[in-house]
Amino acid sequence: MRLFKIPVLVLLAFICISCSNGEISEQSEKKTTSVKPVEQVVCRSSPPILNSEGIKRNLIKRGVITSDMSAAEAEKKVSEFINKKRSAFKNCGKNKKK
Repeated sequence: MRLFKIPVLVLLAFICISCSNGEISEQSEKKTTSVKPVEQVVCRSSPPILNSEGIKRNLIKRGVITSDMSAAEAEKKVSEFINKKRSAFKNCGKNKKK
């Protein structure tokens, strides 16, 4: 009976050691996967504008263009909006800290 207990105890010891090693490795895997890399902003220009009516509708909805403006003033606001977006692309990435 005593000879039977020794292999059983040794077997239980190996099982306990292997189980605890598995838990440690799982915890270390969780720690490494929780770190996320910092994403860099990609500077891309907008596609060429084929029809400015969508921009005009958006500016009307936002209140930049009002109903009391003339058509020339509304077109000027649309072109200012487009130029502002294009200039933002030109300046993209120039203000990074070194």
